[in-house]
Amino acid sequence: MTPRPSTQAQLDAMAARLTGVETQLADEARMRAENHAMLTGLFNGLMIPQPGQDGKSLLDRMADVTVQIESGKRTANSVIWLGKWLAAIGVVAGFFASVKLGFWYKP
Repeated sequence: MTPRPSTQAQLDAMAARLTGVETQLADEARMRAENHAMLTGLFNGLMIPQPGQDGKSLLDRMADVTVQIESGKRTANSVIWLGKWLAAIGVVAGFFASVKLGFWYKP
């Protein structure tokens, strides 16, 4: 048979484990408080209206810029598409005009 540790040794071991668990819980509580402070600062920076910006938060201003950029891209794509069609029509019309004026046929 293996000798059993004394009751006092068992209590000391349990106290040491309990101290370790309490230290770990205190560290986790401190980290949770730090994370909360960081998230609060991030929220305040992004969501609270800023003075001199028409009462808009940074996130609202970023959303406005994104909408303007996307709108500009759509407008540019539409203008380019229209320009391509007009160029194609111009090429076809120029070809027919050159045929009618006789640039392609020399008897």
